[in-house]
Amino acid sequence: MSSVQGVRVRWATTSDVPGILECLRTAFEPFRDDYSPRAYVATVLTRAMALRRLRSMTVFVAVAQNRRIVGTVAVKRVSSAHAHLRGMAVVPQFQGKGVAPALLTAALRHCRQVDQTWVTLETTVPLQRAARFYLDHGFRATGRFRHWGGMKLLEFERILPKRTATPRPASGPRSDGVRSTEP
Repeated sequence: MSSVQGVRVRWATTSDVPGILECLRTAFEPFRDDYSPRAYVATVLTRAMALRRLRSMTVFVAVAQNRRIVGTVAVKRVSSAHAHLRGMAVVPQFQGKGVAPALLTAALRHCRQVDQTWVTLETTVPLQRAARFYLDHGFRATGRFRHWGGMKLLEFERILPKRTATPRPASGPRSDGVRSTEP
């Protein structure tokens, strides 16, 4: 799918579940005391929860050269136009190395491919770095929040451009008579 600094992003399979669980646990361990017990389990998942997520969502993993899963994100289809991102995580050793942007790019590309143009996500108050990351990557804080599992979840959204029905040629005349040389 895509790669960055020796890390490849691809769709997850059921054989990735142990690695996804380890990635989530490792990424969220520094925040364990900031989470309620219920919210922490819902974030790091159990095996059964991870398998359910794989069956009901599109899950991406970032895999290092040693085959270790170092990042993950899930895309939940809410409606034909609306997707919700869940469980974005990158292990601490790979944070700041382009893995999170690669995962987000894969998730947003998937949304565009299935014509979803409104993407939402939620993050908890303790995850300030994550909130800044989403803002820096085209999301905006909606101002909406909800309480779940003893945690305050802040909502972010991003509107994606609609896909064109028929791709334009890389160069040559456009239907409006203007010559395009853009790829």
